[in-house]
Amino acid sequence: MNNFKLFAIAGLSFLLISPTENTSGLLIERPGNEQTPCTVESVKTTPGNWSVDPFTMLPSNPALPALVKNLQKEAELVHKALGGFTGFDAKCYLYVADNPFIKKTPHRLEVNVPFYHYYCDNGKLMVEDEYSDGALVYSNSTWPMGGVGGIKLGTKVCRTLGSPIGNIRGYPAFEADWTGSPAGSTFTWIVLVTKKEKPLFRYASKAEILDYLVQMAAKSRTENQASIDQYVVIRPESVQTEERKKELASFLDGATSESARQSRTERFNKDYRNDQQKKDDTKKKATEEANKVSANITAVRARYSPEQLNEPGYVQDWLLNNNNGFSDNNFDFVQPKTDPFCRPTDNTGCPMGKPLAIYNSQYFDPALPSTSAQYFTVAFRWTAGKSDKFRNLQGEKLRDEFFARFDFDELAAILGK
Repeated sequence: MNNFKLFAIAGLSFLLISPTENTSGLLIERPGNEQTPCTVESVKTTPGNWSVDPFTMLPSNPALPALVKNLQKEAELVHKALGGFTGFDAKCYLYVADNPFIKKTPHRLEVNVPFYHYYCDNGKLMVEDEYSDGALVYSNSTWPMGGVGGIKLGTKVCRTLGSPIGNIRGYPAFEADWTGSPAGSTFTWIVLVTKKEKPLFRYASKAEILDYLVQMAAKSRTENQASIDQYVVIRPESVQTEERKKELASFLDGATSESARQSRTERFNKDYRNDQQKKDDTKKKATEEANKVSANITAVRARYSPEQLNEPGYVQDWLLNNNNGFSDNNFDFVQPKTDPFCRPTDNTGCPMGKPLAIYNSQYFDPALPSTSAQYFTVAFRWTAGKSDKFRNLQGEKLRDEFFARFDFDELAAILGK
């Protein structure tokens, strides 16, 4: 894997609309700067505020103090990694979905720190009430990577991860799919922190993925034929005959000579399809499409040697999303992202191949409570506008500084606690 260097570069940011914490939609004036006129430059250098939202209490449980303590430790690691940040407020939310104490499997726990950027309004320093940028720490979840889950390779359940981009300070790093609007996009880098002694997962091979696609294609073939049998109804012959007469009469309307009527009648009879013929045609077309899919999968397999087929396969999510994307004549495996500066443009994209992670059941310790972190994902998000060629130098600089300062080893020490 490639080891990325951390780049320190400065520039401008671009804000996209995201879920809000202030549902009123009102803009918030930042207190404490009434005597200083706000300028574009002063916005960049205004020290930011850090705050922690009160933790929502959970039902009383012996494991609750340890849970809260660990979340607070994780939040403080984010705080330290941000350093003396400027230009935005960072508000930390500690979140636990549902009641984790009734589960037996590892529970998702979240430290979510959105950045609320500053801006000027009539000389006053204001704080946006909407955000896209931020930092996150998730326990027992790869959610920040996005991807498709619930995929079954034989008896193994797996999901796609982000596209591998190398290592950051010794820990594997990924980039999630870009999200946003035509005006700009949100980018996310994620670092995975796991126990060193056992792998959390392995990547599915090209052969395993192709076998899975064969199963999907066979299932789709059967389901399509069954759907045709269910929904394409063969009506009584008398009903079809009466309808045919009406359609022919309509088709002959306007024919002013016998030869014209005869010509139109011959054309109508040639093109007419009764219900059984229509059903047979639909089934034939579905079979041809299914055969095309199977042929495409076979063609992809033939491009690789046996050794290459045993290597990890990197794919796009749509390939696995039950939409027959692999019926495309040009479908193939995709290389993982290799260029940290590659961004979407009008005409080209970047290779963003993602692995299928098959989780190692032996990695997880069943003796631990569900609230214990068994692995972490640490994510940083920043936005960039199309007008800036999807580069946000200030956001990228903060990202690099964040990962340079984040104490991954201290986070790893929380595993199993």
